[in-house]
Amino acid sequence: PQTSQAAENVAAGVAPFHLHHQWQARSDCISVVRTCGKDIIDQLNPRSMYAGIRRFALLHMQGQGPITHVHAHRSIDAMNALDEDEQRATYGNWHADAAAKMAAKRFHPAPTPVAEQQLQAQTTR
Repeated sequence: PQTSQAAENVAAGVAPFHLHHQWQARSDCISVVRTCGKDIIDQLNPRSMYAGIRRFALLHMQGQGPITHVHAHRSIDAMNALDEDEQRATYGNWHADAAAKMAAKRFHPAPTPVAEQQLQAQTTR
């Protein structure tokens, strides 16, 4: 599915493939944090929507520790009040969200007004 949760799972899945050194993973998606924290057998359960992504990640993992949760959507004042490590994590999350929004706007444009009217008409029938 095209959801932010799916995108977060893909990011957590492909990061180990691209990073070839010790690194600390963080995510603002608690579902990803919980999924990645499960036993391998549970991550690869065929009934799990993201089992294929997790399989890819587990095959290519190199030096990944546990994924820790980062609280998202904090104000600048709230971020500045955090300790140094948490500040790095929340500012990093803030920049990642800003880049994702920019990419979505650029590469996944909104429908034209005419197309939006047509879609609205089709869904209200």
